[in-house]
Amino acid sequence: MSKGLLNIKLPRSQVRRFDEIRSRLERPLAGGGGASVAAVMRKGRGSVDAQFKAEAEFMFGGGRAPWKKTKRFGTRPAPRKTLQRTGALRRAWTGTGAGSLTFKRPLSVRIGVDKARFPQAPMFQRHGSTFIRADKMGKGGRSKMHWFLGLTYGVWIPDSTLLGTGVEIQGRPVSINPQMMHRASSALEAWIIRGKRPTARAA
Repeated sequence: MSKGLLNIKLPRSQVRRFDEIRSRLERPLAGGGGASVAAVMRKGRGSVDAQFKAEAEFMFGGGRAPWKKTKRFGTRPAPRKTLQRTGALRRAWTGTGAGSLTFKRPLSVRIGVDKARFPQAPMFQRHGSTFIRADKMGKGGRSKMHWFLGLTYGVWIPDSTLLGTGVEIQGRPVSINPQMMHRASSALEAWIIRGKRPTARAA
């Protein structure tokens, strides 16, 4: 008979914990991990919400690129804060309003806004400007864009301009940045090891 053996027996609760960790490792971002990462992308340091507060893009390489201020357009006054005239776009980006989108896969998470509700959002996400031009006029008529801008905002832009240069929309993007990446990594680690999700504030 053998003697002098050491025997360690893990409690069932510990074994179950290891099984849970393994299951979370297999699909780290598909479920709760993805929700954790999406939460810190939206709120807290370096988040989309922080960029709206700063009215600036937080660059991936560090530093900030301030958004160009929205100017008055005819009868429409400039908003107090850029991209925040009603707050609807900001609420959608931060997951607190209509039009918020989240896409989770085992190894990736994307957040965004519904372009059917916010058709301007893709243009704001571009670096540089987008030019919106009028459709060609019917025989002897004015473009719909000419009448819309004139009757809605009191800005009568010649069709030659609308058909040529067009109306400029400045890019004002939000971006992934080092702070966001660090917090997302920490949130994912907490989810895999402890099954812990971030608080509502995603601090």
